[in-house]
Amino acid sequence: MQLMSAKEDSIIIDYFKLTQQYQKQYGKFTVVLLQVGAFFEVYSIRNPFTGSYEITPIQAFAEHCDLNIAEKKILLGQCTEATCTQPFPILDNSPAAAKALTQWVKSMPPCPVVMAGVRDHQLDRYIQKMVEAGFTVVIYTQEKNGKDVVRGLDTVYSPGTFLSQEVDTRDRISNHITCIWLSKMGVNTALRKHATDTATRDVLVCGMASMNVFTGESHLFEYQTPLLMNPTTVDELDRHVSTVNPSEVVVVSEWPDDMTRTLIKYLSLSGQVAMHYVEVNEDTAATNCTKQTYLSQQLGALFAEDTFMTCGEFQTHIVATQAWAYLLHFVENHNTDLVRKLQFPTFTNASQRLVLANHTLQQLNMVADGNHSDRRTRLGSVTALLNQCQTPMGRRRLEYQLLHPGFDEVRLVRDYDAIEQVLTTLTPTSVADIRRQMRDMRDLEKIARQMVSRRLSPVGIAHLYRTLMIWKTMYNEYIEADPGFSTYISDLGTQGPIMVKLGDCMNELMSMFDLEACGSNHPLFLRAERFSDVASCLARQTHALAQLETIQRQLNEAISQAGGGTSEGVRLHKTDKGGISLQVTKKRGALLKELISRNSGKVALNLGSGEYPCVPWSIIQVNKASASYDEIAFPQLKQISHDLFQIEDDLHRLMTTTYQYVLQILTDKWYPVLETVAKEIAIWDVLVTKSHIAREYRYCKPQLVPSSENPIPSFVEARGLRHALIEQLQTSEIYVTNDVFMGGAETPSGILLYGTNAVGKTSLIRALGIAVILAQAGCYVPCTHFRFHPYRAIYSRILGNDNLFKGLSTFAVEMSELRMILKMADQHTLVLGDELCSGTEIDSALSIFMAGLMHLHERRASFIFATHFHEILKFQEMQGMTTGIAVKHMSVLYDAQNDCLVYDRVLKDGPGNGTYGIEVAKSMHMDPIFLERAYAIRHRYFSPVQTDVLEQKPSHYNTKKLLGICEICRKTAAEEMHHLQYQRDADCDGYIGHFHKNHPANLMSLCKTCHDEWHQTRDGKKTAPGTTEPAKMVRKKTTKGYRVSEDKQPSI
Repeated sequence: MQLMSAKEDSIIIDYFKLTQQYQKQYGKFTVVLLQVGAFFEVYSIRNPFTGSYEITPIQAFAEHCDLNIAEKKILLGQCTEATCTQPFPILDNSPAAAKALTQWVKSMPPCPVVMAGVRDHQLDRYIQKMVEAGFTVVIYTQEKNGKDVVRGLDTVYSPGTFLSQEVDTRDRISNHITCIWLSKMGVNTALRKHATDTATRDVLVCGMASMNVFTGESHLFEYQTPLLMNPTTVDELDRHVSTVNPSEVVVVSEWPDDMTRTLIKYLSLSGQVAMHYVEVNEDTAATNCTKQTYLSQQLGALFAEDTFMTCGEFQTHIVATQAWAYLLHFVENHNTDLVRKLQFPTFTNASQRLVLANHTLQQLNMVADGNHSDRRTRLGSVTALLNQCQTPMGRRRLEYQLLHPGFDEVRLVRDYDAIEQVLTTLTPTSVADIRRQMRDMRDLEKIARQMVSRRLSPVGIAHLYRTLMIWKTMYNEYIEADPGFSTYISDLGTQGPIMVKLGDCMNELMSMFDLEACGSNHPLFLRAERFSDVASCLARQTHALAQLETIQRQLNEAISQAGGGTSEGVRLHKTDKGGISLQVTKKRGALLKELISRNSGKVALNLGSGEYPCVPWSIIQVNKASASYDEIAFPQLKQISHDLFQIEDDLHRLMTTTYQYVLQILTDKWYPVLETVAKEIAIWDVLVTKSHIAREYRYCKPQLVPSSENPIPSFVEARGLRHALIEQLQTSEIYVTNDVFMGGAETPSGILLYGTNAVGKTSLIRALGIAVILAQAGCYVPCTHFRFHPYRAIYSRILGNDNLFKGLSTFAVEMSELRMILKMADQHTLVLGDELCSGTEIDSALSIFMAGLMHLHERRASFIFATHFHEILKFQEMQGMTTGIAVKHMSVLYDAQNDCLVYDRVLKDGPGNGTYGIEVAKSMHMDPIFLERAYAIRHRYFSPVQTDVLEQKPSHYNTKKLLGICEICRKTAAEEMHHLQYQRDADCDGYIGHFHKNHPANLMSLCKTCHDEWHQTRDGKKTAPGTTEPAKMVRKKTTKGYRVSEDKQPSI
């Protein structure tokens, strides 16, 4: 190795300076990619003593991108006696810094300089890898300035500002970057609208702004709360953060960093989210965001000049506006194109939004909680299950609706009616055809943003045209022909009839682009007849290629006449550096040399035009090209090859610059049209999907009781209530439905729910909460009948785990959340609780729980609590609330004969047996999950008859049900598959109530003897209690596995 030259020293040291500069600005997870020729490179030094890489994150870059780290065969450092390396000095533009750098080089031991890099045409792919790993990537490109090469900042990419060139977004439909602004109002200036105990506290004013770089949409939110260092302080913020799931978060605060981080740690942010912390007093841009002059100018540059003054929401929610202003500054510093053509921001403080407090979305499994559910699977959350939209635009819209339900009665009824119209006017075949066509649509909103940012590839143009064509055809076939559908789409905010403009846009795309060439990624994708410069360059290329073909043809003829065969012996050979050449095999090369030698004074080739129309044999040379081929050379061929190489280079630059120009034209002319079309597609996709879900899962239409002149309390009447997720996950037994009524003037406002563990109390509570959210998101619900008046807030307390990472016990979290519930609850609030006060001793728990019930009852809030506190039923306070609070239990039957519990799961009046836990302990002795596994193992290995599961045949009714051992005698191999509830009771679609006749839990494997005996002894001979209807047999869960027994409850 050798010491670096001055030129090498300059580029390596400059690279280290850039790394230091941008890591100071964006954090240690920042990497600089510097263009050197056709490569973008990362440099570092290797510590000669430890072997580690220092100064830059080259190790992480190589690992995330699967690249090798190579040595440059040069050394940095001059002190051969040094025994350790020194930190890279903090540099600026002062003379002292230059001196410090020189001293650093002199004090460093000779360290090998290492590098890793990627080709320029692969850059986007590797940027995406690093961004997905949480890095900020700084791109420096090079340009020629005469003979000099000048490098400058091109773009900064970060997890929240990266807009890839990919059009397909099926794996990821959004990329949000969020700014949180934390401001404190002192006691003398705080609004005194809080409770007495908080009137003396400081008040936190929190503003949040979030932007989706895929769509250009922004959402702003602001709220105030007493400044307490506990999770409830940031609960509203956490709900908004969890719904947008940002890739990157910027936190701006007006107090020290440690206090800020204490509050932020309460948020449900993934460890993969890139975080940036800014103190207002230490950042000029943040300070400017607090000045109305700056805000007014920034809004005026984006929208109308007087936007800040005429749109009152910006001044009303000033902290949220400050957050948005700083977010735009942050994004613009990364990529100025991302802040062009932004949509007007939406303030989510609107009064028509349902408040979902205390992590309700996670606790009801509306979103994956990251612990017990898988974000990647369809059954990982309710949103994942129901969001079956076929387009990315539709998936984004439906996800927003599911996570931001409202109580706008007119809009909700309009959504219900539109779903009903689809169900009644479109056949299942038509809906399937619509969904199949929409599956081929690409992300039109992302394509439009790529167009604005000039990152749309020619392949994206082909996808854009195809998407528009599919929508135009579908609109004409299904929507335009039905006034109800067209009215529904236009009523939701689109800009009226757009199809004429859509046709004009498609015609312009066809006139500018060769769409087939775009789709195949062919380099000549622009129509030459539309662009004269391109046409001229192509004409030059065509002429040069014609000359080359003439030379090739005449040489082939000469070789063939000399005995070289009749095949095409002269081949075109092309390389990136050498351009085009003509080559022949060694054998034909020898023939060609013979011809040159015999005909040295004669004309070999007649080119017909140009400066040298004739080529004599004497100037043609045959040189060695490789072990197998010789290369033909003469001046005219060299000139033609050079011309073609130059023309290709000119054509590439011309296509690039013209394409960028065309993208700008398309943006200025058609961006509003594409925005509108994307919104229409999203509305239609969501509507069709809601209808598909309603039909597929047998959901019912909610009946909304409207408000009258005298406000009525919120209430819910749910018959045949089911849990949207559990009924899909559980295939071993038919889901047991229940009826739940609460709130309103005629039903109790609250329910105390008793029952043993694992009977389904929590599932019932969650099912109710999910049904309310779906109804207020404009969806059908998993019930047979659902009547309600919308709620305005839902508070939940279901997850009871200690918050170890946040330093709070179960009881502390419970009390902080209960405090918020008791403060905010009113007649439009729904409270969902599971085993409240489980984290403290019994006397205090009973007292707190009773006081909470009294408070909610007085506020006329709707509530349901699962509990084991039978003692409170004897309290005098409870006796006075018997009409307002219903006492229910989930039934469990003890089968003494088989010494097991039968989980009936039916909601019944009363608290159940308060001392039943002793019987439960006697029958179970140990953990229920452990015993269920033990029963399963015993059945598998010690059953009287054993059969190999791998040899069992699946039922032709349902492949999830195996034809194993007879489920009655458990001695003989089954031969028949019996329906517990008979096929004759199914409707035309094969459904018996809410489940399909071929559901695995409705199928029973029987031997022939037991099957015959079943029909002889049971058909029409047993009736259900209190009716003349035949008794129904169902499969129920017991502590000894699933058992078939008589359904002793009347059907719902």
